[in-house]
Amino acid sequence: MSVSRCLGPALRALMGAPRAEWRWYIDALPERCPHGDCTAQPGCRAYVADYFRIQWRMQVARERNHGKG
Repeated sequence: MSVSRCLGPALRALMGAPRAEWRWYIDALPERCPHGDCTAQPGCRAYVADYFRIQWRMQVARERNHGKG
């Protein structure tokens, strides 16, 4: 099973949410995946946090380019 098992629910929960809410969601994720077949290393929380860190930067850049930041 791929890491999408954990990333998918995070995407559904956070993509429409304000960026200010992302951290509480990510912090609530288990450090280690409860699924024995997860491929996220070093763990789900770190993997999802890395993904959303990139998304955050991209969104800030988009807002800056459109005169919102």
